[in-house]
Amino acid sequence: MSQSLSKLYVHIIFHVKNEQVFIRSEDEKVEIVKKYIERQKEHHKRLSFKEEYIKFLREYGVEYNENYLWE
Repeated sequence: MSQSLSKLYVHIIFHVKNEQVFIRSEDEKVEIVKKYIERQKEHHKRLSFKEEYIKFLREYGVEYNENYLWE
């Protein structure tokens, strides 16, 4: 683990040293998040937070036990 962290640290240093952009705007997905926030009120009229959260967990393959999610 420490070796991979060292490699990451070196990678970050050289990106900054050479004044390269570390996070490109196309990687940030700003517009998608902006649109989600703008439509959030309408979105949650169709899908509750609980339903959306479970959908998110399933979509990304996160194992969960529903007995422990809401209590």
